[in-house]
Amino acid sequence: NERLLKKATELKDSARDYIQKKDYEGAIKIYEEALQVIHPNNFKNSQPHIMKELISLTVMLMNNLSLCYYNIGQARRTLDYADQALMIDQKNIKASYRKALVYKNLMNDIERAFEFIKLARKAAFDEKTKHDDIEREYTHIKQLYMDYKEKNKEKQKELVDPEHKVKRVL
Repeated sequence: NERLLKKATELKDSARDYIQKKDYEGAIKIYEEALQVIHPNNFKNSQPHIMKELISLTVMLMNNLSLCYYNIGQARRTLDYADQALMIDQKNIKASYRKALVYKNLMNDIERAFEFIKLARKAAFDEKTKHDDIEREYTHIKQLYMDYKEKNKEKQKELVDPEHKVKRVL
């Protein structure tokens, strides 16, 4: 079992070269191979410290796959891997952050983006870690969300009172 963990870790580490070259498809193949190596069926009846390493490595691979799929614009696959990471670790900062980015940049769903950037920010705060990128995105998404809510409020007023539109004064 330790041999399998070592092999999967080596695969994960070798994918870094692909990431640096922005060959995300190449990295995806390696990360998925690493996940196959550490498939839970290979670790039945393992010692607790092995299981802890297995879980940690699995979450790391899920986050890395989520990153790769995000970088090639595949929203659904990005969300799938982020969701899998969050199923294992509900307070995973990277998975929540990645979901916020997907909803903002690939799916134009500001409400969901705001929901997940708040989760990422809270998880970072709970861990007492500073993430400048999360704070920047939080500020940006919060502003987009406030603009979105204001725009929706105006639309609601128009539905109730079509004469509500503000007339320009020349």
